Amino acid sequence: MAQPVSLLTLPDELLLWVLSYLSDEQDALSAIACACHKLQDLAEPFIYASKLITQGSQLSRLSDALATRKERVQWVHGLDLRCRHTHTEGMSLMDTLLPSLVNLRELTIESPWCNQSAESPEAWSDLLESYARIFRDASVLARPYHGGPEQPLARLQSCTLHWSGARTRTWPLKQAAALFLHPTLCELTISSADAEEASFDIPFNTYRGSTRLRQLTLIQCSIPLAMMKSLLSLPSALQSLYITTHRFLRQEMNRISLAHLIRILAVHQPKLESLTYSNALESQSHDQIEGPKFDLSQLKKLKYLALPYDDGNRFWQLSDLI
Repeated sequence: MAQPVSLLTLPDELLLWVLSYLSDEQDALSAIACACHKLQDLAEPFIYASKLITQGSQLSRLSDALATRKERVQWVHGLDLRCRHTHTEGMSLMDTLLPSLVNLRELTIESPWCNQSAESPEAWSDLLESYARIFRDASVLARPYHGGPEQPLARLQSCTLHWSGARTRTWPLKQAAALFLHPTLCELTISSADAEEASFDIPFNTYRGSTRLRQLTLIQCSIPLAMMKSLLSLPSALQSLYITTHRFLRQEMNRISLAHLIRILAVHQPKLESLTYSNALESQSHDQIEGPKFDLSQLKKLKYLALPYDDGNRFWQLSDLI
């Protein structure tokens, strides 16, 4: 009669395969990790791979856990900060915790307060300053000396910022401008940013065509034409661009027309494959999008195009324009 097989006698590869199916079951993984040292070593990389933080107290516990066992820092690949405005105590730990996550690949940060909330304290302004410093230290603007310590966020590939100002709907884009010069970032999503007063300390010409950014999404952002041109000149080969604006933005900041955008892309990003553009103050009739000023011939790689028309809630597709 065959003897029963103990779980711990199974090869590590098989145990890891089983644990991979529990990657979304944090309670189950935690229970397994408490069973013995071997299972703890196997389960913890799945426990810490991706962390969702909705309360400052969770961030405090995560910080303590990482400090207790140093190798846990290596296992954090994804961090999603969606802290509620009623549970923000402890969020200041991000100032030291975020730079320590050396293998972080995906980062999402949401403002704890709704747009134009009267309850938004100055603590959010302090956090914005901290994030701005971390992003700059992670960019090519702060390359370390040879043999020095590794830059923070050195393996970041995707970043999403859904922010608001401390007392306003929008926040200054200069707080995250250095992300456009991050050496490994491939996907960047930003919402409700305003570049009107952004005094970017960035030598755009020096870094033109030098970044790995492949997908850029700007949601309800207010970026003037000259700044948009500079930002779009940085990626070496942007593949996807998604831009929407909103009616609450100042009209003069909302006037990057489709014609302007296509001309910029023809010069700086001729290999673009996907373009979605919606300006709240500009919807296109079929007659308006025909003619030489909307010449798409320079965008030879373009596979997907979506443009608003009529009330701005419907979109032309590429097949409608060719």
